[in-house]
Amino acid sequence: MKALLAAVALLPSPAPANVNVFARDLPPKWSTSEVQIAVGDSVTWRFEGTRLAHNVAASSTNWSFVTPFDGTPKTFTFTAPGTYRFICQAHAFTMNGEVKVGTGGPAPTPGETSWPNRTHAPRVDRRPPILDHVRAHGWRLRFRLSERARTVVRVTRGDRLVWRRAVLGHKGPNAVVVAGLAPGRYRVALRARDFHGNPSRVTRLHLTV
Repeated sequence: MKALLAAVALLPSPAPANVNVFARDLPPKWSTSEVQIAVGDSVTWRFEGTRLAHNVAASSTNWSFVTPFDGTPKTFTFTAPGTYRFICQAHAFTMNGEVKVGTGGPAPTPGETSWPNRTHAPRVDRRPPILDHVRAHGWRLRFRLSERARTVVRVTRGDRLVWRRAVLGHKGPNAVVVAGLAPGRYRVALRARDFHGNPSRVTRLHLTV
């Protein structure tokens, strides 16, 4: 019996695991909203392939974790059992989840200090970008944005889409060159979407080549 116990004691412990949680755009969401791990395991939040601004932050009182909106992976190692809630501060209504560590259990009720580093609850940007001052100068379309946004330009002739381009615009004046069109009259539609997923109104104009 002693020899058996000694042999069991010599068995290697399982290596700590790491679970990846990926951010998704349109609609903003996490690849999974519930992660189950053992004590000592880690979770890495990843943002590859996204265009919106994302981060990860604790939203329950039993841990403190908040990251910048820089798009790099962020890892946290959980050393105690419990249920740990998390959010993306830019999209808190749709990007929320929890990590259940060990036996898990209910997360503590949020209180006055429920946000990490004594910050306030995240403010979600619901304001759409403003796209205006749209003008056509020959092959060049000019427009103005109220904030950084991804702008999609669609050019149609009749019912047929003949040209499409998505550009990452900055706050202030922007321009895009529409090239390769045959002579004629076209309809142009522009719509911007900011890095929190809010869309602008569609702006339309005619273009004659």
